[in-house]
Amino acid sequence: MSVIYSDAWYDDMKELINGAEGFRKEAPKDHVVMSLEVLGDASSPYVAADGALYFLIEVDDGMVQEFRPLPERFSVVGFARRAKTDDAFREGIVEFSWNAWDHFSLDDSIEEPASRRQLANVDFDHPNALDLDLDGNYVASFRELAEVTKINSQTGAIMWRLGGANNQFTFANDPLDGFNGQHSVRIVENGTVLLYDNGLRHDPPESRAVEYELDLDRVGVNNIGIVELDLYLNYLIDYTETDNEGTVTDFTGTLISNSGIYAEWKWAMRVGFRRDDWSIMNTVRYIGGADLPEFTPSPTETVSSVTYWDIAAQYNWNSFAFTLGMDNVLDKDPPFFPEGGQNANPETYDFVGRFFWGRISYKF
Repeated sequence: MSVIYSDAWYDDMKELINGAEGFRKEAPKDHVVMSLEVLGDASSPYVAADGALYFLIEVDDGMVQEFRPLPERFSVVGFARRAKTDDAFREGIVEFSWNAWDHFSLDDSIEEPASRRQLANVDFDHPNALDLDLDGNYVASFRELAEVTKINSQTGAIMWRLGGANNQFTFANDPLDGFNGQHSVRIVENGTVLLYDNGLRHDPPESRAVEYELDLDRVGVNNIGIVELDLYLNYLIDYTETDNEGTVTDFTGTLISNSGIYAEWKWAMRVGFRRDDWSIMNTVRYIGGADLPEFTPSPTETVSSVTYWDIAAQYNWNSFAFTLGMDNVLDKDPPFFPEGGQNANPETYDFVGRFFWGRISYKF
């Protein structure tokens, strides 16, 4: 929300917010704490060092109980969810927190000159609006990214990104082809996204209110789930060691009993599916074959390649994550070769065989 500050405007703000139908719909019962940023004039005693005004608003049952100016914008990158009770508010208990540095990079910041990204303590994302979507997840505005982001309120995962360098949508029937420097992002009752487009980068600059209907099916994020694919590929070009006498030994493509395997090819592929609080992960691990220079001639002058399959499922609840998994699903035996009393290499291969495991983790 951006307005021009005046003493009369400040005196009337409580009444203005209490009378706003949209605000009452957002907070009809619960205790809500939010921040409001406005454009101030230099004569105001409340103008912060950066030339803007910042306010703390505390609301109970849709009515403003406290409204006071702040000396500066909140320095936390991200935002905190409202507390459940008055006691929780006074104690500073946070139900949910989200750090933008975990999800964004400086390259995502497109509103400021590139040279500014190298400055210390730069406000690279500038979150300036937060709303709840119809499904209870967060929709946040990041002005410096020119992006509106939907965030899972339980896991913190990004569900979709509208605008900016990582835009997932096509702006159809929008003559300005998107927005920039946006404020006051809200989710309308029909599910559309309504925002104030500052439009400083439009040619010519143009400010407007604009409403978008998102085709979530087209980008694959509408109650379908998210498929994730990761592939880690490693090819060993050359590995040699030189002893004290200057002798060079090439270990590429070999297995050494006290050192491990130097297979030319190793790779791992992970295929996962995530929907809401549930996720399932399948991992395939491959270790290529290798020669056995220590045991030549021997019953087996090489060890064959081996492929392992692991699977795990996870459920997230509040700050807890419950995970069950099975490693070496196909119960593969380690490759045989004459090495000590084990006839295999436990540093490289799975000796246990198929096994089940579980884990409970808590995120502070």
